Amino acid sequence: MQTLANWDGSGPGPWVLLFPLFWAAAIAGVVTLLRRTRRGAGGPWAGPAGP
Repeated sequence: MQTLANWDGSGPGPWVLLFPLFWAAAIAGVVTLLRRTRRGAGGPWAGPAGP
């Protein structure tokens, strides 16, 4: 992490690529969590609930 923190080159540096990836991962996690909780007891592939 020192390489990223002490980058002395011109321009925004490697964080310009990593920061959006962190946000994309966070948004994908939230969307996945919401889809799983909204689905409830399973999808149409779960089959009948009882005999």
